[in-house]
Amino acid sequence: PSHCQLWLLVHQTMAGGKRKATTSHGGTSSKRRQKKKKTAAPSSPSPEDLIGEARCNEIREVFQKNGQDSISVSKARRYMKRSFGITWISTEDIENEFQQKQNEDAIMINQNEFVHFVAKKLHQSQRSQKAFALFDQDQKGMIVLEDLVRVSKELDEHFTIEELQEMMRVVDTSGDDHLVVLKEDFQKLGYKLNL
Repeated sequence: PSHCQLWLLVHQTMAGGKRKATTSHGGTSSKRRQKKKKTAAPSSPSPEDLIGEARCNEIREVFQKNGQDSISVSKARRYMKRSFGITWISTEDIENEFQQKQNEDAIMINQNEFVHFVAKKLHQSQRSQKAFALFDQDQKGMIVLEDLVRVSKELDEHFTIEELQEMMRVVDTSGDDHLVVLKEDFQKLGYKLNL
């Protein structure tokens, strides 16, 4: 689908920056051995590690204000929205995430689950903001067609103007003929595609 093409551009743009960083250093054989050791073991950091201990403590404090061992999905969404600015996730999205883990009708979220979930969404939001900034270099607060044209040229991708317009139509929720992708729409798409 065309929205996946947009995210292909995002991934390639982000990977482009990483590729330069990882290939710019030479290495001795001992560095190569160290690198092999790191790739051999499953070393992907947890969302909690990625956002840091201070931020995790902040999430715990928000949960503990509740005074109970677990919270409902709707309360979790309220906390995420009010305390952490995560407005792009719906109650249904949270239910779907936890429904897979709990085969119960009433989903309740404990503190550890809440910290992990919010940390994951905060990290996802950070990545999404970075990707958004790669497109919105002029800091307009939105992505316009010219931004997609520029990024696709930088990546040597060959999309027609019509294809790029269609990518924007899929993401644009404004409902008017001005094709723009706002940051929140971009984040919603990132969540749907698990960026």
